[in-house]
Amino acid sequence: MLHPFFIVRHAQSLANLAELQALASGLDFKLTGHMWDLTLVDPTLSPTGRAQVVQNRAKAHQLQVRKVFVSPLKRTLETCRGLFGDHPMKPEIHICPWMTEQLGTISELSRLTNWPDKDFKEWNWGLLDQLPKALWQFDVITTEKFQTLRSNFQDFDSFAKLVAKKIEDLYPNCLEDPEETNYRCDRLRHLLLDELKHGPVALVGHQSHFKQFTLRATGKSTVLENCQISMQQLSSKKSH
Repeated sequence: MLHPFFIVRHAQSLANLAELQALASGLDFKLTGHMWDLTLVDPTLSPTGRAQVVQNRAKAHQLQVRKVFVSPLKRTLETCRGLFGDHPMKPEIHICPWMTEQLGTISELSRLTNWPDKDFKEWNWGLLDQLPKALWQFDVITTEKFQTLRSNFQDFDSFAKLVAKKIEDLYPNCLEDPEETNYRCDRLRHLLLDELKHGPVALVGHQSHFKQFTLRATGKSTVLENCQISMQQLSSKKSH
């Protein structure tokens, strides 16, 4: 029998804040430009996001989890540290590349080209050790549109400008469509099939990825607010 698992969406990031401001302006996102704003690459939490973490810490501490898997993006790492860093059960925290967000805006591009991240070096980075230390996302975001940019990677800042321009040119389409996340959704499901035999775990990740993952893993797409926690049960049958 498989134990349940918990999904936790990261708290509000600076990119989430920029999107809310863009929506409030009433302008088309093409005009606001926040989706390819280079100041929003791999953003940290906003002040509201940090407050959300504090507000939800007690609820997270009630979860009976033995391990936590977290996306390598900065906003998820910060959320995870606030919710589970001093958790009473002292769960193992593993950085999981298969949980990165769907690449739709520049905020989904990771700055992480070497690991462990110095701010989170006490956690387990073993799942990334099989990936090249140029940009780990090349091996987990398999869409052809992103892979065609691979040969242009020499240094991160130049590459980020290239990606931002590509995102702008493709708008309203994305570098990665929802169904193109299925590769890593399946990798994550395979990981959970083994882990949930031994006890509950928590996943700290992203909205679009969780929507696609829960649809395939449980048969029902789950939508979360920032820093929301939801209990899930893995389906015995693979959804498509």
